[in-house]
Parts: sequence; C-alpha cells; structure tokens
Amino acid sequence: MANHAIYIQRYPNGKHAVSPCCIADNSEPTNQPINFNTDPYLNEIKEALRNGIQHPACHQCWKLEEKGGESRRLHANDSHQGIAQDGLMAIDYNVLPICNAKCIICNPTFSSIWATDTGAWEIKDIVKTNHDHLEGLDLSKIVRIYFNGGEPLLTDEHLVLLRKVNNAGVSYNTNGSCYPSDEAIKLWKKQKYVYLGFSIDAVGENFNRIRERLDWDQVSNNILKIHQELDVGIECSFTLGGHNVYDLEPTIEWFSQIIDVKKHFHVHYVNPGHELYFDNFKDRHDEFRKELEKFREFHWCDAMINALQ
Repeated sequence: MANHAIYIQRYPNGKHAVSPCCIADNSEPTNQPINFNTDPYLNEIKEALRNGIQHPACHQCWKLEEKGGESRRLHANDSHQGIAQDGLMAIDYNVLPICNAKCIICNPTFSSIWATDTGAWEIKDIVKTNHDHLEGLDLSKIVRIYFNGGEPLLTDEHLVLLRKVNNAGVSYNTNGSCYPSDEAIKLWKKQKYVYLGFSIDAVGENFNRIRERLDWDQVSNNILKIHQELDVGIECSFTLGGHNVYDLEPTIEWFSQIIDVKKHFHVHYVNPGHELYFDNFKDRHDEFRKELEKFREFHWCDAMINALQ
C-alpha cells in the first residue's frame, strides 16, 4: 500500500503533513510542496514495510490485527494486490478542518466548532492557500481518492483535486449534513464510481447528542434524497465506544432500508486513549459483549468483541 498511496492532512495555518494513510501517524507539518517519490518520512515507512518491519507509524493497524480485526493495511494490500508499477495511485485527503459539528468523539484538530468552543483557534485563522502543496504530485495514475475532514462537502476544497482527475474511484467520509453541490455532482459523473460513507453513530435524539450541532431529521432526509436522486454508492461508518453500544442495532435497522448492511455497514471502535474507548468502561464489558453477540454475522463483530479485554 505504501508504494502507491499517500495521506494528506491540512492544518489551519496552511501547513500540511503526510503519511501512508489516514490512520498512520503523520509527518511533521510543513508548507513545502509534497513529493511522493522523495519524501523522507514516506520513504522510511516504505522501506520498513518492504522488509517486513512493523514501523511505529502504523501501530493502529498492528494493534487491530493482533486482536483479529481487519485492518486498513490488510484491506489495502488486498485491493492493491497484483499491482506491479510504483507511483502514486491513491490519495487519502483530509481537507481543512472546517466543520459544522461538535461530535463527542472529535477534537479541535478536525473541527472548527470544537476549536472555537475550546479557544484552540478560530475560523478566521484558517489560511486559504492556492493549494500549491498539490503541484508536486503526479496525478496521472490515480485510481482512488478518499476525502475526510473537517466536513469535506462543506467547502470546495475537494473539488480542487477532483478537477485534476478523471475515472478514479472516489469516496467520502461525511456527516451527512451537506447535500452535494452542482459542481461536485458534475465532477462525480467523470469518475469511475463515487461512494459516500456517512459517519453515523446513532439515530434520532441520540444522534443529536453524539453529533452536536447537527439534526437527525435533516441528515436522514439528506441521505434518503441522495439515495433516491444520485448515482452514488452509500455506506455507513459507525464509530463504537462505551457511549453508544445500544445505538448500534437501531442504526443498522435504519440503514437496512437503503443498503445491504452486511456489505456496506462498517464499524470501528473509538481510538484507544479516548475517554469513550472501552478501557474506560471495564465494569460494563460483560453486558457490552452480550449486546455485540447479536451481530455475529457481520465481518466486524469479532474485532469489536476482542476490544473488550
């Protein structure tokens, strides 16, 4: 995967960092143009992986694999299997952290609402650059782009990259509050496929509590409208922690009306170290394990149960 992919993280001060994917640890922030072939941090990780060394930047995948889970590394290796050529083929792109939500699993690094409320930085502090950081990238072989945020559909930053690429597989992690713009829909038609992965951790009032500043009625109506009107794939990305184990079943039930939940409903746990991670709910592990046993037919179930240790 590291031979073909790059992750780009944007920061409010106009700088950016890179890594092999959106889960790996980032390089030190810089304002220099990105060079996929010569970046020393990327090359260090590539060399380690080629030699079977578990580079510490990829510790989240190593930990998940130890628990029997399907890591992003394994999934990417499968999807890139048989690719002999080197060169940049996939981009994970975290747009600037402009967001309209204050999700309880998030922080000021990824949400301007969180940043404003905590005094970390203000929306006026964001440097709007001309995207020179992309100029050093050879996009001629791109087959996959993944946008995250912030909220990627809230601004036009994702369009800057899409205008340069055709016939790629494009996917998003979105909170569902923004219906796509006309230009986005037009550019999507030039791509091989588009998937919208809705980051939904509950439905109804519990959604409003977990995804503060958003409204479930608006978000659910957006999802249904996109399902009915646009030629895009739909997935759900559910972040599981001690706060929403009992929200899993009703969320699966809601999405079952529009997608095959066995294939397109994905669950991952809150990052270890977060206050909502299972380690902080040890006295409830038995009841959580009993609830999760309901979902044995789902591919992610074992990894979630194994996290309750």
